[in-house]
Amino acid sequence: MARRIVDLTQPLAPDGADGSFSVREYERPRSGHGVFHRVAMETTVGTHVVTSRRYLASGYSLSEAPIDRFFGEGVVVRLAASNGATEITQMDLDEAAGDRLRRDDIAVLALAPKVSGGARLSVFASQWLWDKGVKMLVLDERIAIGSSPSWNEERTVLTSLFANEIPVVRGATNTDQLSDERFAVMALPMRIEGVEAWPVRVVALDPGEPPSDDPPPAPAPSDEAVAAAPEAEPSAGGDADAPAPAATPKAESSAGDDAPEKPAEAPTAEATLTEETDTEEDKPAADQTPAEVADAESAPPEATASDDAGDDSTPEEPEELGETDEKAADDVSDAESESSRQSG
Repeated sequence: MARRIVDLTQPLAPDGADGSFSVREYERPRSGHGVFHRVAMETTVGTHVVTSRRYLASGYSLSEAPIDRFFGEGVVVRLAASNGATEITQMDLDEAAGDRLRRDDIAVLALAPKVSGGARLSVFASQWLWDKGVKMLVLDERIAIGSSPSWNEERTVLTSLFANEIPVVRGATNTDQLSDERFAVMALPMRIEGVEAWPVRVVALDPGEPPSDDPPPAPAPSDEAVAAAPEAEPSAGGDADAPAPAATPKAESSAGDDAPEKPAEAPTAEATLTEETDTEEDKPAADQTPAEVADAESAPPEATASDDAGDDSTPEEPEELGETDEKAADDVSDAESESSRQSG
């Protein structure tokens, strides 16, 4: 697994304003005029580790400290300090670490990048740490020890940690580059007899990425979700590439439900012819006067054949024959009489 190398160590600048670290350069003629340096410093300069020899007579020095205390697995405990308080409490640590901190872990206490100012580690927070079984504590350079800037407060907090053989690294930097993953961390001091503190190079091997203020990207749909998505089917006889028709606005009912509006049907040819015929029959002739139109509308309708067939009234008597019809009948009688004589 690829890991990022995060250097949590402050660079040391010689000849600082406080005089805690000075370097003198010189040459040795008998050594081929090589360049050498003589260093004068305090043991607590820069990023350094403090052991229990500081306040406990029975405590161990750098040469006596168990070597496995200075390296192992670690997690960053990032304090948001949302309550605005400068004192780190047990509740702050519990919310920041949760269940990520295990026994024999190295805890790296840091402040969120957007938090301005610093914070102070209280004695109750130190008790929470050794209760969790932390084997080494690394403090960000913005975190001081003790509820107030006094030696008595610092001694109380450190004594509670040293009593449980927990060395403390102070002045760590670049803690904002650490991820929330578990990482390997080491802070190895020189093995010096009788010395309680010494500068260290603190290095973390982090498998994760540093935290970012940007929101995480939306997850891409899985192959199963893409395969399960229904595809739009083209309508019968339609073009599959044709654009979809615009959505018809829905009418709102009194109950608040959206009911789809039925599209208007186109009139058929038969209905059109019927309407035109009715219109022509109902339309009065252009040469009729208003009086003739009124008489035509008031006249009773003519009887149809079906009405005559179903009428039970007495049939009309046949009309009498006229003179022409009588003459034709006499001619037929005379012709029949002449034919009888000839046959006889």
